[in-house]
Amino acid sequence: HRLKDLPVYDQLDIERGRLRWQVNSDLQMFLEAAQAQQWQQATGLYTAEFLQGLTLKDALGVDAWLENTRLDLAIKWQYCARQYAQALTEQADHAGATRIYQQIWETDKLDERNLYAYLAAAQHSDTTAAQKAFNSYQAILASDLGLSPSSEILDLANSLSPLNSAIQEQPGKTSTRHLGLTGRAEELSELKDLLANPECRLLTLVGAGGVGKTSLARELIHS
Repeated sequence: HRLKDLPVYDQLDIERGRLRWQVNSDLQMFLEAAQAQQWQQATGLYTAEFLQGLTLKDALGVDAWLENTRLDLAIKWQYCARQYAQALTEQADHAGATRIYQQIWETDKLDERNLYAYLAAAQHSDTTAAQKAFNSYQAILASDLGLSPSSEILDLANSLSPLNSAIQEQPGKTSTRHLGLTGRAEELSELKDLLANPECRLLTLVGAGGVGKTSLARELIHS
């Protein structure tokens, strides 16, 4: 009965043998905003990965749950952010749309589709930062994967400014010819084989932030 005197009593979930304090969190607010299609609010609420900095070792099943939760939330945020950017574009707020598309691309700098959307929006806004983003993407492809950007995104990057007309595919590099996942064919094939195995009941993608887990999972779903 003393619990009723507490100022947080209305936030307590009382069950037989269990007492749980229901606290509003930024995660809960993000999920509610996404569910209500409040794209601007949802985009602003997701500022870092779920339980950022937390590393679980020797916690059977919990580490996989944490990675899956982070991936699911990241995908949800990207969807909300794209919807918000599209709404800004329809309102002719090209600077705002460019800023959001830039944030999306920065979550996975090897996702060419996100970069394409960023460059397309930047045609009506700040082309300087977009050019730097493209140059960074092109350098990463060449150094890490020995690839060149697709012809589609090369054309778009060239159209940003006459100063960028010197951008060309690097000789001796293999160019991708469609927008999508780049340089992950072997991993994608391996994941498909694993999912085709009836004994595989749970599949977890683990890796450092920014290596492309989200893009790989998205491409796997689309394929």
